[in-house]
Amino acid sequence: MNTRQKHGINRPEDDIESSAPLMIGFRLDPASRSLLDQKAASQNMSAGELARSYVIEMLHMAEQIDRVGFIITNIWEDVDQLRADLAVSVQTLLVSAGKVDQADAEKWVDNNFRPKCSPSPDQCEAPPAPTTT
Repeated sequence: MNTRQKHGINRPEDDIESSAPLMIGFRLDPASRSLLDQKAASQNMSAGELARSYVIEMLHMAEQIDRVGFIITNIWEDVDQLRADLAVSVQTLLVSAGKVDQADAEKWVDNNFRPKCSPSPDQCEAPPAPTTT
């Protein structure tokens, strides 16, 4: 502890280390550096300024991405529940209309309404068009 700290004297130069912005550096492979240089030039910025803006932007976007992921998960859960509710409704209507028996209605619903995909729309199979009798 120095004399100033001992006597509670605090001057601006004592806080230089704590008030100075944190310096962060990183290396890029040649292809990434070239791309960064091109993008920076097109925006009339230095590569360092653009890299800094990208880092700051991504830090803030990470929170938004987490929220969007949570929302999408909830939507998938809601869609799954709606599909289940719709399947029960269709099955009930088919049986109550007297068009098919319970077993055939269940089979038709299983073939046409049960999810045939994981929670990712690009992995889903479209159900076949219903056939009427």
